[in-house]
Amino acid sequence: MEITGHRGAAGLYPENTVKGFLKAAELGCNAVEMDVRLTKDKRAVLMHDERIDRTTNGKGFVSGYTLCELKSFRVYESEPIPSLEEVLESLKDLPLRIQIELKGPETEKLVPEIIDFFGITKKTTFTSFYHRRVKYVTENYPGAKGGLLIGSNPVDPVCILNSAHAEYLHINFRLIDERITEAVHRAGKKIITWGSVEDFETFKKLAAMGVYAVGSNRPDLLLGYLKRI
Repeated sequence: MEITGHRGAAGLYPENTVKGFLKAAELGCNAVEMDVRLTKDKRAVLMHDERIDRTTNGKGFVSGYTLCELKSFRVYESEPIPSLEEVLESLKDLPLRIQIELKGPETEKLVPEIIDFFGITKKTTFTSFYHRRVKYVTENYPGAKGGLLIGSNPVDPVCILNSAHAEYLHINFRLIDERITEAVHRAGKKIITWGSVEDFETFKKLAAMGVYAVGSNRPDLLLGYLKRI
């Protein structure tokens, strides 16, 4: 089973920051997950929320600022809000897969172009709760991998994956059961969890069901658990 650093290593370093992603790489994560939104001047930056209030010393919507204006704020009084290009530049030579959640309108059009520029389309998965965004990417960018984020246990998970030409089902770890894992595996697809898994018993249960990758704010704990199963 693989380990994905959620928003970098959000339980150890400020989320969606260069330092957090580098820490996840240093720990030995297989992949890192990040959230991308567009600024007022249509630049891609890393931010989970629509507003910057929770994680920075600023206030307001990401879309209400230009990239230059956002650079005046600090994430948890640490580094400036990073652009997607800055993060990819720091990770380009590392053996990490990239998982990008497309947050907000038009991200599905701009973000894949940036990924393509860096030449890392094959090691990037584009995800969203808005499945049409994923479908747009998989239909317009050859070789791009799609992952559908869901907050439920669907009747027919394979149907929704096929409808968006997606390879991965990203489901909250609390909603996984053997029915859904068996259906996804029979179709040759893979399951990745979202929601921060941090305890050993949950981790062991997910491994037994054949979950492909587990996301966590504390990937250091999960990497330690791998040695116990």
